Order: sequence, then C-alpha cells, then structure tokens
Amino acid sequence: MRQEIGEQNGVATSIINLGVDAYYAGDYPQARTHCAAGLAIFRELKHRRDIAFTLIHLGKMQVALREYPQAE
Repeated sequence: MRQEIGEQNGVATSIINLGVDAYYAGDYPQARTHCAAGLAIFRELKHRRDIAFTLIHLGKMQVALREYPQAE
C-alpha cells in the first residue's frame, strides 16, 4: 500500500522490518536481501540516519553468516 502512494521511506522501513524479522527467525540470507533492498531506497532518498541503522543491521547479518570482512 505504501508503495502505491509513493511513500518510499515507509516502503524502505517495511522492507527493513521484514529483514529484521527474517534475522530473528534465523533466515540470514533472506534478512540480508531485504535489508539491502531497503538500504538502496534509503540511499536514493539520502536519509543518512536510516542508512546508518540499516548498515548496522547488515553488519549483524554478515557476522551471523560469518562474512567477517564484509561486516567491517
């Protein structure tokens, strides 16, 4: 629905929330996919705060996947 009305910040937040849910369910690859998609939208919108928080989430997911160099 948010996407239909062009509310991109809300779309990105919803996608990130799906990623966080997948993370807590142990589905780290899916979590990373969702968060990367949300990050792309936040970067397009130039929302620095949301970019930072999303990068923190992605770092946690990469640690869970043992992708230590990428998590830095």
